[in-house]
Amino acid sequence: MILQHRIDLLDDYLKDCIDKRVFPGVSYAVVTKDESHINSLGFSQIMPDKLPLEPNPIYDIASLTKVVGTVSGILFLMEDGKVSLSTKIKDIIPEFKHDDITILNLLTHTSGLPSLKKYYEECKDKYELIHQVCNADLVYATGSKVEYSDLGFMVLGFVIEKITGSLEKFIKERLFVPLGMKDTGFNPGEEKIKRCAATEKKEGRGIVKGKVHDGNAYFMGGISGHAGLFSTAEDLSHFVKTIIRNGFYEEKNVLNYKSIRLMTHSFTENLNESRGMGWQINRGFSYCDLASENAIYHTGFTGTSILIDKDFGFVLLTNRVHPDRNNMKLIGLRKMINNLASAAVSV
Repeated sequence: MILQHRIDLLDDYLKDCIDKRVFPGVSYAVVTKDESHINSLGFSQIMPDKLPLEPNPIYDIASLTKVVGTVSGILFLMEDGKVSLSTKIKDIIPEFKHDDITILNLLTHTSGLPSLKKYYEECKDKYELIHQVCNADLVYATGSKVEYSDLGFMVLGFVIEKITGSLEKFIKERLFVPLGMKDTGFNPGEEKIKRCAATEKKEGRGIVKGKVHDGNAYFMGGISGHAGLFSTAEDLSHFVKTIIRNGFYEEKNVLNYKSIRLMTHSFTENLNESRGMGWQINRGFSYCDLASENAIYHTGFTGTSILIDKDFGFVLLTNRVHPDRNNMKLIGLRKMINNLASAAVSV
């Protein structure tokens, strides 16, 4: 049950965040198996003009692309018998430099690949970028620790593309359409730009709005396994509800419950961070004090996050990087906001 008086407290807190310039605006969803509460507050941009959020605003969800799109895509391929967690990347992409790195290594950020590199500054086109990513040197021994890597999920995007022919088409047909996620996808298009929250002011691009913020994803045409998806709190509430319901949306079985179980299973218990398939695990109540230690969580650089526990979920979409990525105020407040949202749900 969603408690209205607790939702009011959450709204008051988020309004205070807007007043204190933690972010220009916010759209969120508190989700249970049977209910969803969705609300939007604040502004889509504050420069050059101050504009209120449009109804059902669209946000660049940044690295939530990894867990919403790419992880789901890999799970579908596993259910279809096309890959397994132990499949070696080189068996699918012969150009890939490292013989023993597996899909599980990439999903759990234990591959040894670097966390980030600005390929868009040195490559002449996306094909050179793909070549460079596939030939990147390791920065630590595979399997020895968890180190978050955009490159690993770029490679997973290449894997899905190689097997299905189109990362974009595959996850749209298998995930977004069945879940009624009508505003979720790469490159929103001119007709939806007005509804998009602005992100950073970038040299050569101006105020970025309706185009992906991430430099590598932008260089790749807006489509990548690590970033590039745009979505709404309403659409993502459908995704969260499906996870809570063990793969069912309405009467449709979209993901097998065994796939959902893999999301919440920690594959890295003996390493420096607890990771499921792409997701962070709430061990030690790291991300929410009121969620269980088996809750899963992920953030996006633009100011987005998703928290999912057994009986509730919380989607938070902000554009904290507008107009400047140096605004880090949200980082220290995420846990408090997650606690407020968690307290709004009572069984």
